[in-house]
Amino acid sequence: MSEHRNPRQRLPKPPPTHNPPRPQRGTYPPRALREMRTAFRDLVRQNPRAASAALDVLAIVAHSNRRRAMALVEAASMLVSSIRGRS
Repeated sequence: MSEHRNPRQRLPKPPPTHNPPRPQRGTYPPRALREMRTAFRDLVRQNPRAASAALDVLAIVAHSNRRRAMALVEAASMLVSSIRGRS
């Protein structure tokens, strides 16, 4: 009885549906993440109100729909580039 006369094909197990896979961590390369942390620490040290405003903007972006978030990011980017252009 080592071989069955109607053997069942061995199929790969389907992925479980009750526990979805975790999102991948580290979407930024370590160097970019380190640079962002350093820049934010410098901002907090130099201008705490601006750092607080930056956190408010990030909170709004995180909790809004994609179109509104992208519009806000673009507006913030234009504002930052205009400020940097003047200095």
